[in-house]
Amino acid sequence: MADGVQVDLGGIAKGYGIDLALSGIRRTGCSAGLVDVGGDIACFGAPPGKNGWAIGIQNPFGKGILRPLLLEGGSVCTSGNYRRFVGIEGKRYSHIIDPRTLRPSEQAPSVTVIAPRAVRADALATALSVLTVEEGLKWVESLPDVEALLILGSPDKNTYHRSPGFPNSRKDIRKVKKQ
Repeated sequence: MADGVQVDLGGIAKGYGIDLALSGIRRTGCSAGLVDVGGDIACFGAPPGKNGWAIGIQNPFGKGILRPLLLEGGSVCTSGNYRRFVGIEGKRYSHIIDPRTLRPSEQAPSVTVIAPRAVRADALATALSVLTVEEGLKWVESLPDVEALLILGSPDKNTYHRSPGFPNSRKDIRKVKKQ
């Protein structure tokens, strides 16, 4: 490996840890719980008096929540270039490397995946970050209980691409099979 280059398990490590923590909460007999590690989330049940857990997808181009979700069970993980990157000569380079080109991913500033387990959502969000929208959505549609939202573009011009089952509004509750 070249000097200054590092490889880690960031594409699945948070998801794996989240799944372990959620499993521990379930073992205590709780009827509902949520684990959030750096914005990657897994949950089961719902808070008292609520239909699900209110979760927000961060705006990859600025501050605040770009898209709210309501989730009753399952996991939501996001990969993107808006938090972890390196700037070189005024250009932002993602921490996600496309294994086909060995270059930083430039395709999607934000990819959010909903899946039953966080380790799967985490891995898929990272993988979808290097695929084209067409390739990524075709793959997602072939996977049971997986949905995705890809946000492309820049602050001035951006587009949203979602799989058919990705919640379309805050009122849509995404129910995922039990972990």
